[in-house]
Amino acid sequence: MLPIETGREIDHMLAEPIHDMGTAEFVSAFRARIVRVTVRGVCAPDETVFLADAFRGAVGHVLLEQASPEAREGMPCPWRPACALDVLWRERPFTAGMSLPKPVNFAIEPGRMSTDLVIRLFGLAQGWSTTIAEAAVRAVRKGIRARNGSVVPCEVTDVGTEEIAGLSAPPATFARIEFRTPLRWRSQTSDGFDPGLFLSMLGNRLSGLARWHGVLLQAPWQDVRTRATDLRWDLDALHPTDMARRSGRQMRNFSAEAWSGRIDVTGAFGFLADLLLLGSLSGAGSNAALGLGVYDLEWC
Repeated sequence: MLPIETGREIDHMLAEPIHDMGTAEFVSAFRARIVRVTVRGVCAPDETVFLADAFRGAVGHVLLEQASPEAREGMPCPWRPACALDVLWRERPFTAGMSLPKPVNFAIEPGRMSTDLVIRLFGLAQGWSTTIAEAAVRAVRKGIRARNGSVVPCEVTDVGTEEIAGLSAPPATFARIEFRTPLRWRSQTSDGFDPGLFLSMLGNRLSGLARWHGVLLQAPWQDVRTRATDLRWDLDALHPTDMARRSGRQMRNFSAEAWSGRIDVTGAFGFLADLLLLGSLSGAGSNAALGLGVYDLEWC
């Protein structure tokens, strides 16, 4: 476990990772902790993305109440350890020419009689799992904002955590990717689904999450698009989805191109198998921290 330090010291660790690792070694070193809050009632499948965003906002308001004055103003938290708002919400400085992803994502998993509100914490952020679990319970009891603007309190029936560690990608030649929430591009495209763009975005996200493990991820990134064309992509079960998301900060709706359904991929994956495996845990594409780009992965 990495040391838990102030906001500025965390920024330094992210800018100068301690270890260099290839993708296979990083898969083995990858750590995540899942916080699962179960509430009574079933969420409709077509409401999961909206609810994940609303849940994230509710938790963020609770963490804002608990944060240092500096973190509340968007500056590095001087507390030791830093407050959860700094670690999970603050925009970090650009590092190595890229914007670092948040070490957290939110997802909604409807059951038969209840709904799980799921928070995944990656790398260093695991150290705040107790704080985030307590904040999540408080947030849902205070209420989550519905589409009509009303705030709806939820009854919590269970809270639990689990750890993800010691992973490895199998030597498979077939992978099935089933999206549970839409995969969204950061910008509009007109050429249909682009496997190279999908894998490139996934590689960028995982390079950032590796820094939250103190790792500089080494891979032939310049070859990702070429490697993608060497695989066979069956996109017959994938379809475009127009989706809108509301920005609370900018107080307006955004329309974005997104994809839902299933992809079957065949071929020699090499290090791309590591990217697909970690992507099934971290989410892919734009706004993965908000519960988008969540997929199940099946190997053969």
